[in-house]
Amino acid sequence: MNQTIRVAENPSNTNAHACTVLVWNVQGAGNPTFLTMLKGHIRMQRPSIVALVETHISGPRAQAVLLRCKSHAPWFLTIVYGNPHVQVRERLWTELHQFSAQCSIPWLVARDFNETTSMEERNHGGSDTLRRCTKFKFWIENTGLIDLGFSGPKFTWSRGRCWETRKCARLDRALCKREWRTRFQEGAVRHLIQSHSDHNPLLISTLGFTSQSRGKKPFRFQGAWMTHQDFDQVIRANWQTQVPIIPNLANLATVLTKWNREIFGNLFRRKRQLWGRIEGIQRSTENGGPRYLLKLEEHLRHELEQTLNQIETFWFQKSREDRIRDGDRNTTYFHASTIIRHRFNCIEGLKNSEGDWCYDTSCVKQMVVGHFKNLFSEPMEVTNVRPTLSGAFPSLSTEQRSLLARNFSSAEVYKALKSMGPYKAPGPDGFHAIFFQRYWDIVASDVCQLTLNVFNGAPLPEGMNDTFISLILKMPNPEDVT
Repeated sequence: MNQTIRVAENPSNTNAHACTVLVWNVQGAGNPTFLTMLKGHIRMQRPSIVALVETHISGPRAQAVLLRCKSHAPWFLTIVYGNPHVQVRERLWTELHQFSAQCSIPWLVARDFNETTSMEERNHGGSDTLRRCTKFKFWIENTGLIDLGFSGPKFTWSRGRCWETRKCARLDRALCKREWRTRFQEGAVRHLIQSHSDHNPLLISTLGFTSQSRGKKPFRFQGAWMTHQDFDQVIRANWQTQVPIIPNLANLATVLTKWNREIFGNLFRRKRQLWGRIEGIQRSTENGGPRYLLKLEEHLRHELEQTLNQIETFWFQKSREDRIRDGDRNTTYFHASTIIRHRFNCIEGLKNSEGDWCYDTSCVKQMVVGHFKNLFSEPMEVTNVRPTLSGAFPSLSTEQRSLLARNFSSAEVYKALKSMGPYKAPGPDGFHAIFFQRYWDIVASDVCQLTLNVFNGAPLPEGMNDTFISLILKMPNPEDVT
């Protein structure tokens, strides 16, 4: 059984994107303790929508969806229950797949799928379970759905009174189409504590659960700038050959920031303005009009096409993809890839040393910083017992040592630069490899001189070795820092 709810706009709400959904397989809503727990969840989590499944009661008490979602435009919410019988459950997969193919507005499907995507999502199972996991994962991808991930306890279902026989699995999840993920970029899922039922409630928020203050955004070179007809001249006019490269880049960053604000402008605002002007011209010339309007429309359409290409480059750069795919414009794909990567890297909460979940941003920061302080701090008394590597590796021959000791050349510097990913993450200066690759004829002598000086023994200039340190998650939905 599955229910689809059409979530409509509430125009009176100023914070129109705020919406949280509480989904719970309650397995009986007639128990007085259930009402107490439900009121507690509603009081603490303040959800916009409450969806209760398997209530085992009828009438007004079974009508769980009570509140309206406050989104700008309609979107679909489907609450599903995957039948324990595989054949019945697979018929539901088919129905949902067909609905997805026909659905043109954002769609979120959530709750008890009664299946997992991998053996890591359960603590039991054999070869038959693995086959079902593979099949379910293929169905998610083939249906065009994205897993929103989660924070909180790893499993959403458990049964058994002792640890030896206790079974646990992540049977409940929230999946969405790309359109939903793009609209609600911070949307997130939290697994709440288990009580009254053998399923954990899911709390879904379209705004996420953490409000992170990122401070002032650092400078980032934008690949879309290179499509502007005057950009090459801006670089040539402001690159100072007599200035060391590090302050040279800092000065150029200041110039480009001002140029972007005053000349290049906001791509998305420009797209809306061009769209509106073209629409206005087409309306005014429906029954004929002066020839100059047709020429103006042609010019504006050309400018709009260029702007759309620049927006595609913008999202391609942020997505960290290796290349722009062939075929149609991939703006939506790159935008969605950027959002998914951002959400994957976002840490909503972690377990502290006592095993309690912590979702407060400042608390999570303290836990992470404290962990790495302890990790990279070493008692003074053990500094003299480090193992040595003497004799652990074969010695180099005279010829090999001579080959390694030879002087570097400018050709080697350029070869190394060309091997870099054009839009891979830059350092604190904000300039990606694409900048040096594109304007090598301008910056070559300064880059080569600095590089060769350092390799030949010159001291590193101040700031040369500065870098950003980022935590890279090795697994989705981590429970602790380790």
